[in-house]
Amino acid sequence: MEGKTHSAPSEAVESRVDNRRTGSADAILDAAESLFGRHGTEGVSLRQIAVAAGSANHSAVQYYFSSKEGLMRGIFERRLKSLERARTRLLDQATERGEEGDLRVLLTALLRPIAEERDSEGRCSFAAFLLGMRLFADIKVWSRYSEGATVTRKINDLMNARLEALALADPHTRIHCAVVVFLVAVIDWDRGITGGEDRSSSARDRYLERVLDFAASGLQSTIA
Repeated sequence: MEGKTHSAPSEAVESRVDNRRTGSADAILDAAESLFGRHGTEGVSLRQIAVAAGSANHSAVQYYFSSKEGLMRGIFERRLKSLERARTRLLDQATERGEEGDLRVLLTALLRPIAEERDSEGRCSFAAFLLGMRLFADIKVWSRYSEGATVTRKINDLMNARLEALALADPHTRIHCAVVVFLVAVIDWDRGITGGEDRSSSARDRYLERVLDFAASGLQSTIA
């Protein structure tokens, strides 16, 4: 991870945005997701988000989302719709193959869709946002903002049940560690830090599969 995570963003630098959505709620969500991912939720002001979204009205964030917490909920809710669809498809496929108890398969259903969530510039800003929430905010907000994510909860429940059946200690912590490993890997690829010179989609797929193998191995480790 880069060492400048906490530094305040420059309004001039951070004001790049899709002009077709300038000042709109979607533009604000895009800007907030990107800035939160790079600087943490406490490292960015609502005014800086409005400027980055191209809004001349510095109260635009309050107008659409009331507060920073409302804005974070908006980011979650927008992404969860497509995540739930992708996770439903992957879980259905696993069930058809009789693999709904396989931790590697369940981990893929939980995490792989996150790597396909991109912002208007093609970056995986949602993965960075999630990691920022994990590092700089109360992790409990994940569940609070994901109340309607029934498939996501089902996958988590299946993973917890399988880990408990294997008598592995602290399933909750194991799953969170696997999530962090995957998020860091997605962000590092996005920034060109890892993965080598081949930046093709097939090379990225192979890289993420290796990361999932590694995360699944840690998830099932018998070391206390």
